[in-house]
Amino acid sequence: MQNLRIFLPQIATYQLEDLGLISLQDQSLEVNKLTEDWQTSFCQFVGLQANDLPWTQLRLAQFELPKSIKVACCCDPVLMKMTHRGAYMLGQAQLELSQNDAIRIVAQINERLMGEGEQLFLIDNHAWLFTSEQALALESKPFKDLVGTDIFKFSYLGKDAKFWHHLGNEIQMLIKEMSDYQGLAMTSPETIMNVHFFDLVNLSEHNELPFIKNENLEIISDNELIKAFCLNSFLAHRSIVESEKASRNEQLVIAFDSEREHYTRIIELWKRHSEQSNLNSSVLYCLDSQITYKPKKGFIRRLLNR
Repeated sequence: MQNLRIFLPQIATYQLEDLGLISLQDQSLEVNKLTEDWQTSFCQFVGLQANDLPWTQLRLAQFELPKSIKVACCCDPVLMKMTHRGAYMLGQAQLELSQNDAIRIVAQINERLMGEGEQLFLIDNHAWLFTSEQALALESKPFKDLVGTDIFKFSYLGKDAKFWHHLGNEIQMLIKEMSDYQGLAMTSPETIMNVHFFDLVNLSEHNELPFIKNENLEIISDNELIKAFCLNSFLAHRSIVESEKASRNEQLVIAFDSEREHYTRIIELWKRHSEQSNLNSSVLYCLDSQITYKPKKGFIRRLLNR
């Protein structure tokens, strides 16, 4: 293994420290604020000519949907901060949504708000999929591109913009109702939970993930969407528990909150690789920073690593 990239996109630097996985007092750590979204770095590293992963296509790969379904899109839970000046998009950085609460919300949306031919699927706590038998149109940005934006000034575009605004408002009111009367946990009184629709896919069109020719790369992950990405893009893949068997020159490890139990193993792999390799060949990307581990090496080890 020559180069290792670790992606933990749903955990912040302070959370890694709170869990005892890193210490910001450790002088071996070089911490830099992310200058671009982690997906941009991920796509560049794997060789995908895009700045975002095709999330809707990857979610569709998890289901055998009826042929009557015409469109699908991401419908992700997000937080907004309410102030006297507006409602600002926070994205998912501060969103703490348990699996049980996510299941309850999606179940009630399907029961109370979905029209004929519409359905919402739960992928994981932070990723949902909306499908419809109507040929809807949607022009929208991923929520990561709207962080810090006043949502009162944001609008979906396209001929069905009113549909998406109306459905989003209904879902927001339902979640508020569940918070007030059904014990749904909320983060703070200053924030509200809503959903954001983006990345619409028309199932009548030919939508295949691009073939990526990169024989030196191996992706290590237990996330089902990343597995689908590897399978459809013909990239080598193995599970996190098999990471020690990885032998290709380029290794990319990625885990989300749904694979949180592997965080300790991944951090240990990162530090071990950093100690055994050249500087800057092992980088960790988390929610808000890029971290390089640069352990000081003794004279004998420096000689051995020449």
